[in-house]
Parts: sequence; C-alpha cells; structure tokens
Amino acid sequence: METNTGKRRLRKVSSWMTDAVRAIENEEEILAVKKIVLKVLDYMEEHHMTQKELAEKLGVSPQYINKFLHGQVWDLKISTAIRYGRILNIKLLEIPESEVKEAPHPTVILTMKHQELNLMSQIPHTYKTFSRQPFRTN
Repeated sequence: METNTGKRRLRKVSSWMTDAVRAIENEEEILAVKKIVLKVLDYMEEHHMTQKELAEKLGVSPQYINKFLHGQVWDLKISTAIRYGRILNIKLLEIPESEVKEAPHPTVILTMKHQELNLMSQIPHTYKTFSRQPFRTN
C-alpha cells in the first residue's frame, strides 16, 4: 500500500517540476497570455458579461473560458487571439511596427580655393559629380 502512495507523491512532484520548467522556458508566452486574459476580464467587467455569455459570443465552451480566465490555457494561438479581438472589438495583441532607422547622412566638407569655387559655379549642374580624387582645374 505504501508503494502506491509513494508513486502518487512522485507523480505529483514530477508534474510540478515539469510545469515549473515549462513556465520558465515559456515565460514570455505565459506573460503575453496573461495580458490577453486581463484585457478580456476588463471587457467582461465593462460589459457586465458572465463567463457563459462570453463563451457564447466567442463560440467556445464555458469550460474553456473558465480554464482560459484562470490561466490554465497557456498556448493561445495568435490567430485565436486576433479572432477573439475581432469578435469583442478590442485589440488583444499589439505588434509594434518595425522602426526603420535611416543611416545618418555623412557630412562632406569640401575645401576649395576661391577661384575653383567660381569655376564650379560655371559648370552645368548635370556635370557636377565628385569622386574620391581631388577636384583639379587646368
């Protein structure tokens, strides 16, 4: 009889450890789901909605909503979160737009003698190209 009790204890500890390892490995995902759950709870409170009414609106079972709201649903698909957001008319996911940073424009300083500057002003604009070699006049 003691052997059976020992197996149950071992199973509980093993399950707890497995859950803890999974939570550590998936910390960001779990945090994201918790933020989504908080937004859904705010929605329910604002609209005086029960879990059963929310389940009907989302087209899922009340049991699923109960697990979802109590943090027992960890791997919520992005498509599911987007669909729930559309149904509830709230934004459950916020995906930042990529920030394109332009490279700073290099500052080029040209040093020319006054005569070379006058000569440059006489050249048509289409021919004013610069290379790495210094500008020379004949």
